[in-house]
Amino acid sequence: MKKHSFLKTVLMSALVVTTSAAVMTGCSGNSGGDSKGLEASFKFAESKVKDYNESQVLLDADFSDAAFSKAGAAAMMVNEKTSQEDFEKLAQYLFADSITVADGTGKIVACYPEDEKGKTLKESKDKKEFSPLAKGMNVKQMSVPEPADDGSYSLFAGINRGEEGGAVIIGFKTTDYATVTGENLADECGVNTIVLKDDVVLSSTLEKVKAGDKAEDLGIKADDVKNGSLDLKADGTEYKCKAEAIDSFTLICAEPK
Repeated sequence: MKKHSFLKTVLMSALVVTTSAAVMTGCSGNSGGDSKGLEASFKFAESKVKDYNESQVLLDADFSDAAFSKAGAAAMMVNEKTSQEDFEKLAQYLFADSITVADGTGKIVACYPEDEKGKTLKESKDKKEFSPLAKGMNVKQMSVPEPADDGSYSLFAGINRGEEGGAVIIGFKTTDYATVTGENLADECGVNTIVLKDDVVLSSTLEKVKAGDKAEDLGIKADDVKNGSLDLKADGTEYKCKAEAIDSFTLICAEPK
């Protein structure tokens, strides 16, 4: 009896592992994949896209708050008398590429690196737009994040120095902005997932389907999305897919046929 009990335990354990693996595989499934796995993966991805859709404004606000907090920390610790050594230490601490101190006229009185010291913000290569901030017309200001080839974003954030006059502006790179744009949304949803916005691919983990691809070029039709399922071919592989329109987004979760 003990042998039978042990065998029964082993078989049950194997069954649990196999079932769990099928569910976890989901969108990635093997050829002729498990539709239950696709359904489970789709529901998970659907929750991620809905959460993102409902929290876009909050995500943007959180990102801006973090950038201004970083600039505010710099504003409390530097002035025109700060040494380059201290500037460098602070830049390393804040993961900043540059720190600029401007007076109330917009003149750069101290900076790291020192290449623009003595210039005005209007003469600056990439901080022209911050001149009103230094003159007290704004309390805080942030540039539009610019994408880099490595997947990060470059931006500047500045804080007016209040009674001291002028402003402190920091420049830095971050990958966090991808959370705001939604470009990493498919990664959060799972493998073999496509997220489109206004019929253009916003994010994808499906091989050979890239951000910027158009729905029509991929053979994705509005009627098929409305029906909740479609067939898709990418890089020679045929997929069966579940699909749903979520406001301006379209979610597609696929598994190989």
